[in-house]
Amino acid sequence: MAPPAAARSPVLVRSLGPADAERVIALDARILGRRREAYFHVKLREAFEETGVRVSLAAEHEGCFAGFLLARVYY
Repeated sequence: MAPPAAARSPVLVRSLGPADAERVIALDARILGRRREAYFHVKLREAFEETGVRVSLAAEHEGCFAGFLLARVYY
């Protein structure tokens, strides 16, 4: 059963994909004031290609990229 309309979030959370790389870099640059392209190319490649327990999510609000999450579990 779906939650009532009032309980639904207007934010779409989805899997982060390779096409999101520039959006991730641009959002991070807007917050930090500098672009970290090399850093994110390594981190995103690891998230998409390497094995292990990883989570990579993107958030969109009204069709606009609004945030991201990159996580790795060490055990």
